[in-house]
Amino acid sequence: MRFANGLPNEGGIFLDVLNNAFFEDLNFIDQQALLGYNAYIFNPVENVPDNSLYVSNVPTLSNYYQENFTSINGYNGKLTGNFATSYQDKLYLGINLNAHFTDATTVSSIYERYNASQGLQSVQFDNETYTYGGGFSFALGAIAKITESFRLGLTYESPTWYTLHDEQRQRIRTFCNTCASNNPIIFDPNVTMIYDSYRLQTPSKWSASGAYVFGKRGLISVDYSMKDYSTTTYRPRTDSYLESLNDYMKTNLTVSNELRIGGEFKHKQWSLRGGYRMEESPYKNRKIIGDLQGYSGGLGYDFGDSRIDLAYAYSSRQMDFNLISSGMTDTSRLTTINNNVSVTYSINF
Repeated sequence: MRFANGLPNEGGIFLDVLNNAFFEDLNFIDQQALLGYNAYIFNPVENVPDNSLYVSNVPTLSNYYQENFTSINGYNGKLTGNFATSYQDKLYLGINLNAHFTDATTVSSIYERYNASQGLQSVQFDNETYTYGGGFSFALGAIAKITESFRLGLTYESPTWYTLHDEQRQRIRTFCNTCASNNPIIFDPNVTMIYDSYRLQTPSKWSASGAYVFGKRGLISVDYSMKDYSTTTYRPRTDSYLESLNDYMKTNLTVSNELRIGGEFKHKQWSLRGGYRMEESPYKNRKIIGDLQGYSGGLGYDFGDSRIDLAYAYSSRQMDFNLISSGMTDTSRLTTINNNVSVTYSINF
């Protein structure tokens, strides 16, 4: 209904358009209105062609049960070329040239059920979005050996400049025993929308590091990095929807600082590793996404011509989660926890 009544910068859609337009001929906002109208989620205030005001059929005095299922299939990859040189075994310089590629399909299904015996009782909204494209980035780095044991490093990672393409299919399913004779009510335009390509520029990143090497017994390192998420930019700027995303990110995102501390201890063929990680929220309002805390540990064994390593990493952060992007604005407070275990076997040639 929010789309039908018009977003803050746009007027509502006419009832005559909802009754006669084809899904593929409408813009994204009006398509969402057409989906809701044909699924009886809202009704017009007046049954006249130039009506542009609508009222919701969602029960107001009801409990809500909600589910959100999301599945992502595909890949994000990077092909890297590295070039490095050194000066008098004191200064080491390097550059990475990176080609990025992505090809992924995201399927999401949002389900909401109301504790009501009459009228609208449930809604299921299905989206399938296929995104593909590629991009380019580079990184520059330098390491200075101050002494035999102490090193300092500085790295710049450029933005990634993507060119992306989106294709989308949508379907809505409702149950309303007073709206239509046949239930469930399914509105499926059976249309794949192919949108214009767009460009995405991700934030750049600066990192500074220091490490102290205890001979052949081990080392300790500290890394500090900074990334300004408010510089994320979508283009072309002539697209009002993309420009509204840019405005949102400039207003709500900020600089995120990250600290990593790690160490390694060696005894004969064995290596023992541990680390700590803290990454600030990219949002000014840290209730949206909180700071990330993480820990890691690892164990390795060197066979001489090969080695095997076992690593474990843990991280957690809290965030507010909106099940539905518009309409109900209640959020759930979630704690996301990631546990990763990896085993690596390396051979020296």
